[in-house]
Amino acid sequence: MYTKRKSKIGRIVLSLMFVEILSVSAGQPTPKTYKDYPEWTILPDAVDFEDEESERAIQRLIEKGEAAHEGLLAIVRECEDTRMARRALGILRATRGDKRKVVAELKEVLVARLPTATGVEEWLMTDIAAALADMGDEADMEALVPMLSHPVLRVRIIGARCLGKRGGLHTREVLEQARSRGNYDSVLAEIDKAIASIDARLAAQTAVPEAEPSPTP
Repeated sequence: MYTKRKSKIGRIVLSLMFVEILSVSAGQPTPKTYKDYPEWTILPDAVDFEDEESERAIQRLIEKGEAAHEGLLAIVRECEDTRMARRALGILRATRGDKRKVVAELKEVLVARLPTATGVEEWLMTDIAAALADMGDEADMEALVPMLSHPVLRVRIIGARCLGKRGGLHTREVLEQARSRGNYDSVLAEIDKAIASIDARLAAQTAVPEAEPSPTP
């Protein structure tokens, strides 16, 4: 008798726990997707960039500054339409404000998607690389290194160009290694330009400023 009662009480407790779990789950908000952000509704989808309404919509997003970063990043990360993702990325680059979170998330997208990027998605990856070279710093260039060994010629060229824009001494060594492996002439030419750009930047950083002449008595 006692065993049956204990078993019945146990079933009741488990049932109550199950109901509680369901109620808690039901009360939790559904995770946002890029379509849940107001930036998606504002982002113009007109193909013609000269369209007046599109230009106004883009300007509104730019003026939102940091307030638009989260939604625009979600579009870049998740949107299946590469054209729209690239447009959101372009607006991100134009907005004002602290770009550190933007750079960190763009690096994650590039690292995760570059190895399997094909077709039009490769254009998004090269756009992200250009954005990182524009907004990031020397340490952020590590995320671009795999571009130098990508099977697509254009990706290698853009990767070298972006590394030259922001890279430092370590990046120079990586570029030298890529050059020694051999490549198409167009890639080698871009690597040479990148190395020259880094050399000029490093020389400017280490240059000793000339002493000002003493005033004539």
